[in-house]
Amino acid sequence: MVAAETHLHQEVIPLVESRFRVRSDRPGRAVMGYSAGGTAALLQAFRHPDRFAAVVAVSPGAEILDDPYVLGIVLMVGYLRDQGYGVPATHEIFYRNFNPPELAANAAGTGMTVIQTSGDGCVTPASADSAPCRAEPAAANAGAAQLEAGLRRNNDYGSELFSRAGLAHTHLRLTGVHGANNHDAYQGELVDRLNDVFAHPAAESETVSYRTVDRHFSVWGYDVALDRPNAEFASLLGARRDARSFTLAGTGTARIITPAAFPPGAELRATVTGDDGDPRTVAVRAGEDGRAWLTVDLGPVRHQDERRIPGGALPQPVTSIRLDG
Repeated sequence: MVAAETHLHQEVIPLVESRFRVRSDRPGRAVMGYSAGGTAALLQAFRHPDRFAAVVAVSPGAEILDDPYVLGIVLMVGYLRDQGYGVPATHEIFYRNFNPPELAANAAGTGMTVIQTSGDGCVTPASADSAPCRAEPAAANAGAAQLEAGLRRNNDYGSELFSRAGLAHTHLRLTGVHGANNHDAYQGELVDRLNDVFAHPAAESETVSYRTVDRHFSVWGYDVALDRPNAEFASLLGARRDARSFTLAGTGTARIITPAAFPPGAELRATVTGDDGDPRTVAVRAGEDGRAWLTVDLGPVRHQDERRIPGGALPQPVTSIRLDG
């Protein structure tokens, strides 16, 4: 029942940065995990795309909700139950909130390097003669072979979903049973790639987008707090890094704090345009930190949690904000 994300960001990362000679900027930080930790690595990168330049998921469950094989493992071990969530039948929206393909678009266009690897379980004649399969053959590692073969299918599916979300990524399809080829993947495929990421930071786009079920999130300098009675996805869309314009899709009331992009104390004019297309203008003043604060009514609230339905979820009201001055 340890709060996993809080532990990572408020304890582990600050501890590492205080005790070791490591970079603390986004271009110098990556997150990597193996197996269920690979799924967690993808989630951290997609939930916090402004904190990581790269993510590597070694033999992860790349999609946890629609694949019965991986979902069965998730439910059996209780990964999300241990974090206070139920099961998909009662808490579908939260499983979607922690399903990598649902969040993959958050990293699209950010310059993040995304790599997933999976072995084949050594179950084909062509792979059985490879070095990893000779060292750890499927016949002697039946459970690990079955698991990795299932994860290969899952990663192929997850990779397809990442592409649909517009996320550029690499899927390294290797040989080996679960865990047996990790050292080969790391030494032969990953070290040079990650060092290149750290040495040559990718260009970042002028605009970013982000979606989450969380009622409060901070990303790319924006801080958004939502007041609504239900659980549903909300989206920050086309948000300019200079805070001059952004769009929110969702319901309820949003309190927004922009990035520190304005002169301290500057008087600004916010033009807010809702679904009705009728713009209204409100006066806003930047704080001493250069961040502007405003509260926006996004539209009528809903009292039922969002669920996937045939044809997609219910449409969300869209509110656009432009800041001038």
